[in-house]
Amino acid sequence: MDTIYSYILSQDNNWATLESRWHEVSPNPIVGNLCFDVGENTITVKQSVTVIIPAWNASKTVIACLAAIELSSLHQKHKDLLQVIVVDDGSTDGTWELLSNYRGSLNLLAIRQEHLGQSSAMNTGLSVAQGEIIVSCDVDMLLNIWALE
Repeated sequence: MDTIYSYILSQDNNWATLESRWHEVSPNPIVGNLCFDVGENTITVKQSVTVIIPAWNASKTVIACLAAIELSSLHQKHKDLLQVIVVDDGSTDGTWELLSNYRGSLNLLAIRQEHLGQSSAMNTGLSVAQGEIIVSCDVDMLLNIWALE
C-alpha cells in the first residue's frame, strides 16, 4: 500500500519543464501582477513584504536562513519594503542568543515566546507583521535570490 509520503517522494520537483513551457506560450515573466510592474526589463515592487519565520531549536540553520534573505534581490533593492520576523518558540539550543546577536542589515524583529508550537509562533508573527504581503518561511529554508519577488 502506497503512502502519501512515498507518493511525494516519487514526484519530480524540477520545475524547469513547466517554466520552459510557460516561456513558449507567454512573453511575460513568471511573476504575479499584484506586487510588480514589469517594464523595460525592470521590476518595481509596489507592496511591502513581511517574512515570518517560526523557529524552535534552530541554532544550526537560523543564521543561514537570514543570510539568504539578506542576499535576496528584494532586500538589495527595496530594504524599506522588507520586514523579517523570527519568532523563537522557546528554543533551548542557543537560537535566541544567535538572534539577539544578529548584526546583519535586515529589518529584523526577533520575538521570544514559550514553546507553544509552530502555529502559535506563526500567529505571534502575524500579530505584529506590518507588510501588505505575508511570506511564511521555515527556518531551515534558504530562499533563492528571486523567491520574494
